[in-house]
Amino acid sequence: MFSRAWFALMRRNFLYRYRHWLSTLLEMVLPICFVAILIAIKNSLGDDTQSKIIEATLPDSIMDVYRPLSFLDYVTTLTAPRVCTAAQSFDLGPLVEQVFTAEEFDISGMPYGSSDWQNPFVRCDHRLCTESGQDAQPFCEYRILAVAPHVQSNQDAVDRAQAFMDYLELEYPILFDSEKLPFDFEFVRLFENQAQLESYVTSESYGKTMDRPKVAMGVVWDNRNEGNQYSYILRQNSTGVNVPDEGRPGALTTPDTSRILDEFSPNDSSCPIFGGAPFLGTRQGSCTGQYLYNGIITMQKLVGDFILRDSGTNVQVADNGIRFSPFPTKEYEEGGFFADIASTCSTCMDLFCVWISQSVIVLTYTYFSKNSLCLTSHDLGITLFCLSNYFLRLPRKGTSSEGTLENDGRSRI
Repeated sequence: MFSRAWFALMRRNFLYRYRHWLSTLLEMVLPICFVAILIAIKNSLGDDTQSKIIEATLPDSIMDVYRPLSFLDYVTTLTAPRVCTAAQSFDLGPLVEQVFTAEEFDISGMPYGSSDWQNPFVRCDHRLCTESGQDAQPFCEYRILAVAPHVQSNQDAVDRAQAFMDYLELEYPILFDSEKLPFDFEFVRLFENQAQLESYVTSESYGKTMDRPKVAMGVVWDNRNEGNQYSYILRQNSTGVNVPDEGRPGALTTPDTSRILDEFSPNDSSCPIFGGAPFLGTRQGSCTGQYLYNGIITMQKLVGDFILRDSGTNVQVADNGIRFSPFPTKEYEEGGFFADIASTCSTCMDLFCVWISQSVIVLTYTYFSKNSLCLTSHDLGITLFCLSNYFLRLPRKGTSSEGTLENDGRSRI
């Protein structure tokens, strides 16, 4: 490692720093001064009135535990008979009871008012019921599951998409039996490629004719599928709702996946649905709850089960063996001075890294070669800066899986 060339490089660099001692001194001192100035400003302001203390949270073992439906539950609710029933009345006081009995009918197998409904493949409009016992199947809208390779020219992706279709037919044969389904179109549809799927959902007749039902979810296998490598995209409508009377064109009902979720999000309530958005259910303020309502978690498990089977792994996850609960959080301070300067903290970090790199250069050379003089090249300084910057930021980085979620901003899906 410490060859003659390395010593020569260090010698030249030391000479360069020695001759430009003022700039070297400023590079070392300025980051410390900037941080000291920020701390001095913070201390001079006294108590931060704009900040607030967020209390520690401990999830309730019952109320805060989410149990997603399995895909088998989706199939069961998809094929269940639907009948209009008299709306239930709740004795919660005169005013509240009026709210709860405002709707005259419900539909069997659906929650009250269809809220808190987790199956995006079927949604029913109880407002169309006119009498108890009436067949409610005509009041339900059924949507399909789309499967496609990213491009038709990639045989690995095409084979993966076909293998996924075969898995669905083997595990859930009822989905491919038109006589047992309450509608007259194919529930699982295989497209030639993603471009054909795009053309399908953007056509003028989309969702208006029997041969072009709406898509609830799309599974696209991309170009990195070979051997035991599985790479896919879940295509989901970011404005979709499961309650017909709550439709709001353009209103987001799923966390935005076009940006990386802040890795320091303090809790599961960091995905609020803003005013004017539809009411999804009691858990719509939760990131996990939004994924439950839109079917992402269930579809992710379905694809995961397929991967376990297709790869030959002798492992199986129980259909209803998954539970979700928010992490407990410590007490922390939100907003205020440090929140205002958060956007510039990365610059301070970079300046600090520069200071570390320059200090390492000088100290290392002084230790190994006290009598030498040296250098004009910045290569070593840049290398050390990059390394120090990488290792300081390393604790904030995470890993990513091959499966990704892609929201479709159009309200058409």
